[in-house]
Amino acid sequence: MWIFPNYFAANANLVDIEYMTVVSGNGFSKNLALRSDIGNKKLRYAFRGWTTFMRQAGLENGYLFLLRYYFNNTTLMITYTT
Repeated sequence: MWIFPNYFAANANLVDIEYMTVVSGNGFSKNLALRSDIGNKKLRYAFRGWTTFMRQAGLENGYLFLLRYYFNNTTLMITYTT
C-alpha cells in the first residue's frame, strides 16, 4: 500500500477525488480508487489496488520514484530510476 504524504493530500484536496489515473514511466495506465482512513489519529489517503498496479506496471519495491501530479485531469505520472 502507498500512502499519500499529508502535505500532498492537503494541497491536492484529495477529499473531492474518488479515482485517480496513474501512469507509469513505461506507459502503463490504470484508474485507481482512493480510500481514506484514520491512522495514528490522522486522516490518511491511499490507493486501492496499488500493489496490483505496481506488479502490472513492472515496478519494483525499493525503486526511487519521481511523482508528478496534474491537477487539471487528476493524473499521477510516475517515472523512476533504479
